[in-house]
Order: sequence, then C-alpha cells, then structure tokens
Amino acid sequence: MNTPMHRFKYTKLTKDQISKKLAMADSGPKCISGLSNALAGKSIKIITDNGPSLSYSFKDNGTLIFSEDGGSSIKAHYGLLDSKHMVFFSHMVPDTLKSYNAFIDLSTNLVTLFEVWFCGRKDNQGQELDNREVQREIYFGYVDVPGQTPPEKRHHTTNRIEGKGMYWRQDTGIETLDFYPSVVSSCDMITMAQYWNTGL
Repeated sequence: MNTPMHRFKYTKLTKDQISKKLAMADSGPKCISGLSNALAGKSIKIITDNGPSLSYSFKDNGTLIFSEDGGSSIKAHYGLLDSKHMVFFSHMVPDTLKSYNAFIDLSTNLVTLFEVWFCGRKDNQGQELDNREVQREIYFGYVDVPGQTPPEKRHHTTNRIEGKGMYWRQDTGIETLDFYPSVVSSCDMITMAQYWNTGL
C-alpha cells in the first residue's frame, strides 16, 4: 500500500489558500499572559548537526533579524517564553510557509530546533505530500559562543513521555489532549468549535 495509514484525505487547499490563512501569523505568536524579553537586545548563532545555521539579532521582545546559512538578513516577528534556564521562541519565515521553533537551554547552550512547513516536498517513499499536511524536521545543535569550544553532548530523543497523554489548556482558552504512542509520533485532539474557528 503506497498510502501511509496515518494519511487522511482532507479537503484540498491550494498553496495560495494556505498562505492567506497563515497571514495572521506574520505579526508573531500571541500570548494573553505576555511574552518574555529574555533575549531582547542579544545576538546568537545556532549551529545544528546536519541542518541549518541560524544567526539571530533580537531587537526587542517581538522583532528579530535572522539569516539562514549566512544568507541575507530577514526581519520577522517572534514570540518567546521562558522558564528558569529554558527559553523557547517561534517565528515564521516571511513570504514562505515555513517556521522555526527553537528550544535553548541557557545553562548548557544546547538547542533543539524544529523546522515546520506546509506545502510541498515528498515523503521517504517519494510520495507527494498534501499541501495542508504539516511537515517537520528536528535538528539538534548548540549556540555558538566565540572563544568557547562547542559542547560535545546534544539533546536527543527520549522515551520519557512515550505511552502517556497530557491535557493542555492555553491561556487563549484552547484545550487539547495530546497523546504520545511512541518516541516518533504523537496525536492531539482539540474541541471541534475551536478547530473550526481556525479556518483550516
């Protein structure tokens, strides 16, 4: 069977339709409880194993300038949350259907980077992916600190939540149930009213 069992036949959307829906994300993530300014005024360079190198300059708690693999500088809006020595920030890449989402451990400078995108590319069997199906790639790496030797260790996959489920309630009121049947897959449930309000 060429169609993976998890693949569903959703209502087809064009790349342009998805781009219009994602336009609301151009101004950055929203958070009722407020976003952190932990990296405001700072510059960092993230280097990943077998993935992109990203240079960031955080102008304030909502705007950053970044470049991919030494390319041209791009302005984007972001949101950042922090908890003790951990920070997480997320942003779209303007004029694309792609985003970067980074977890940084400031005590070790280790990074887990998620590249997430809609539309295009193929799966490992060469099958074209549905435009509206979200894809992701996970990279492990570190924050490059001039004058310091890069850390030898990396974040890595773990089975700590395998076989478990979690209830999440966002400060926006959205509630989800997330299940983790294995170290490489997860599924979530969202209330139907909230789902339809997303427009996707």
